[in-house]
Amino acid sequence: MSLPEPDETLLRRWNMLENLDVLPGGHCARVYASGERVAKVPFRGEEQTTGFFAARRLANFGGPEIFDFDEPTGSLLMQRIRPGKKLADQTMTFDSMREIFVHHFLGMRKIPCDGLMPLPGYWENSDEAEGLNASAPLKGFIHGDLHHENLLLGPTGYVAIDPKGLVGDIHYETIAWLRNPIPRLAQIEDLTSHLEREITELSHELDLDPERIIDWGVIDSDGDSDPSHPWARLPEAYRNLQKGSRR
Repeated sequence: MSLPEPDETLLRRWNMLENLDVLPGGHCARVYASGERVAKVPFRGEEQTTGFFAARRLANFGGPEIFDFDEPTGSLLMQRIRPGKKLADQTMTFDSMREIFVHHFLGMRKIPCDGLMPLPGYWENSDEAEGLNASAPLKGFIHGDLHHENLLLGPTGYVAIDPKGLVGDIHYETIAWLRNPIPRLAQIEDLTSHLEREITELSHELDLDPERIIDWGVIDSDGDSDPSHPWARLPEAYRNLQKGSRR
């Protein structure tokens, strides 16, 4: 198996080259597994910086255990979650899935957020994001990618993985959740009504402001330009909700 030289050096140091599996990675990291351990080697983006620090903090609040790390590269040697089935692959109602999200959302409220990326920094030169975040009634740790693909089934329940490591208006934490799971989202004919119901339930269960969630949805979805992707319908749906909430 041919590996990038920096990865091979790390994996040798962590005694992982034997029985090594290459797992599906994300847009910013390569992931390897050997036995009950996983090595995550980021190569770009916040995975190398704030995501690295956030994962180490998340380990103390229900995230995967961290056995070792390499700060210069942002790499992590972590517990392998077994059986590891994604929430996205489970057959559940939206209500049942939302209960799992709510549990993790509340569990992350005490995670320290010093040194993480301020939420407006996730968008370049966005006055809307800056203003909305500045007016937030409550700011704190934000996983930033807490959705059905990043919740893996462990021995005692679901485990959140791959935090971006943001800090700011906690309403934003709901946005990645609302745009997933993608295959099921694509099958929903009336996306506006679906989002309205989900936002209403989340706001009630988490004591959040539904208008603020909608505003973050508008900001976050404006960059979705691929017309063939299910996310291409999100801007219109959020705009519909925004207009309705301002009446």
